[in-house]
Amino acid sequence: MLSTAVIAVLAGLAAFWLPGAMVRYTVSVVPPAKSAEIGQQVLGEIGRLAGQPCTTALGRQALADMLLRLSPQSTGRIFVLRSGGLPSRHLPGDIIMVNRAVVEDYDDPNAAAGFVLAELERAARTDPLHDMLSFLGLRAAFGLLTRGDLTPNHLATYAEHVLTQTPAPIDDATLLTRFKATGIPSTPYAFALDITGEATVNLIEADPVSGQASRPVLTDGAWVSLQSICS
Repeated sequence: MLSTAVIAVLAGLAAFWLPGAMVRYTVSVVPPAKSAEIGQQVLGEIGRLAGQPCTTALGRQALADMLLRLSPQSTGRIFVLRSGGLPSRHLPGDIIMVNRAVVEDYDDPNAAAGFVLAELERAARTDPLHDMLSFLGLRAAFGLLTRGDLTPNHLATYAEHVLTQTPAPIDDATLLTRFKATGIPSTPYAFALDITGEATVNLIEADPVSGQASRPVLTDGAWVSLQSICS
């Protein structure tokens, strides 16, 4: 915890400092472990709003296997939400969430993998903690910087925002690069976004794995376990 004198100086600076600068500075000094803790706290609030994430031992392992396949360097986790309108979202701490429909409504894991890849790309573009503090505002950033924590109200407010926000758009070329790098077809994801394929025609026509043999995202057994994670 910062000393009273340091807090007073920071409070004075905050009055004149641009909010964006305060947010960027706060994000730069928050350790990864704290960012992960904040992500888990928001996930807990989301659980109160939309139901606790689905979990079974085999389902958790399948999610870990999927993340390892898609992003070997990631230290985060994937969670399956019981409800909530949006198919995927992400939180600080390398947390990715997908709606249960993403794993229950398709014959293979490629569509679900596409949603995870999209969230990995969004998280790589802008630090998720930066997104969070930018939404919550200067008071939240200052509180995190001085107290080391966010208030329960801030956590609850952001949880509600995450459940209803429109995901940031990703240009097709960037997303196709991720599909190509992981050897996963983009067509299943494209049809999951738009069943007609009209709005996602570029992801279909430029599918980097179309007609090629690809390494499975999961074994058949792991996929069956994941599909029943909310049972």
